[in-house]
Amino acid sequence: MSDPLSPVSLRRMNKLIQLSEKEQPVKVVKNPFLPTRLLDVQASCPSGLRLVITETDPDVCKLDASQRQYAALSYCGGSGDAALKQLKTTRNVLQMHLAEVPLEKAPETVADSIRVCRALGLRYLWVDALCILQGDREDWSKESFQMSNIYENSYLTLCVVQGDSCSSGFLRKDHNPPNVRVKFQSKLDGSISGNITLRMLHPPPATLRRCTKGFGKYSRIDDEPGNSDLESASWGKRGWTFQEDQLAPRKVFFGNLMFHVSRGSKLEAADSSTVEHFRFIDTMGSLQQGLKTWYNMIIDYSERVLSFEQDKFPAIAALARHFSERFEGQRYIAGLWESDIHKGLLWTLTSEWKEFDEYQRLVPKEYTAPSWSWARRPLRLDWVLIGDENPKSELIRSCCLGSS
Repeated sequence: MSDPLSPVSLRRMNKLIQLSEKEQPVKVVKNPFLPTRLLDVQASCPSGLRLVITETDPDVCKLDASQRQYAALSYCGGSGDAALKQLKTTRNVLQMHLAEVPLEKAPETVADSIRVCRALGLRYLWVDALCILQGDREDWSKESFQMSNIYENSYLTLCVVQGDSCSSGFLRKDHNPPNVRVKFQSKLDGSISGNITLRMLHPPPATLRRCTKGFGKYSRIDDEPGNSDLESASWGKRGWTFQEDQLAPRKVFFGNLMFHVSRGSKLEAADSSTVEHFRFIDTMGSLQQGLKTWYNMIIDYSERVLSFEQDKFPAIAALARHFSERFEGQRYIAGLWESDIHKGLLWTLTSEWKEFDEYQRLVPKEYTAPSWSWARRPLRLDWVLIGDENPKSELIRSCCLGSS
């Protein structure tokens, strides 16, 4: 199933999405949440694509609650020219995009996600670069606060786990299967000789991918395509994609080998193979268990990469909001929780460095977090007390003072 949009692939994908929906039913409420803006991928304009303001758009307003579904895109925007040149919505072009978004100018990953939505019959799509006003701090502040709602309430999240920028795309694969040419000569008739080319028709096992030039990025010794696709992906190493993966109830992952659909605590691939892929937030029971889960999430998150260290808190703000809504009365303080601050402060670094000066150079010069917060250190973390120990403490006062 190398083409995700072939009739066979689409039937398989739709079946897996339906099974996923049974396991994670869509919440039908009177006024379902919709992001402020969405892309209408079935618009009547020439490109078939335009931006809509959901609160006032007539087509959106006439939909009943069960029809107000949208997909969200989770991808690596990339750095450098690809990210800078990406098609964006700004104040200056907002009115133009409300009339029509030029599809031919969209980066390949965004264009491919639009093709997927059209093939699946999903009319609306949320893409951060086009649905949040770029360069507008007020709009960014407002929309980033809604990030938990955007992913939690999406009908489907498209996770592009191949490629490392918005220009990579994920539908058109130029990869040629590994092949080897073998010389032969007939033992029955010496005049018969030539070359035989052997080519793989199916994804090779990981042990072979490790020693094949075309698959040099893979490191897992595992036969399952899901592990190969996810373990090697830049997407899984980026800070922003962490909360998107955690919050989205239904996901389709587009990997180098094939697509995979989330089903409970596992991913099921196009070829029916499965791998474990659980969400931390599904392990939150009591407050005590929730706090333990929070620390485990931060340990995982601390291994991920952010283009800007100032995004350390914004990139998990949606998870913090989810936690505070689940456990009412919990006060969030610089990546920790007031009721458990005595344990939260006992973080330790597991990364190694040779000299203290080397460690100091890793600490961002610009202000990112209080010195006592784990977020101040761009290194892998662990906690001294993360088990069932429950020492008591009383917080007298907490405050954050800006640096001069």
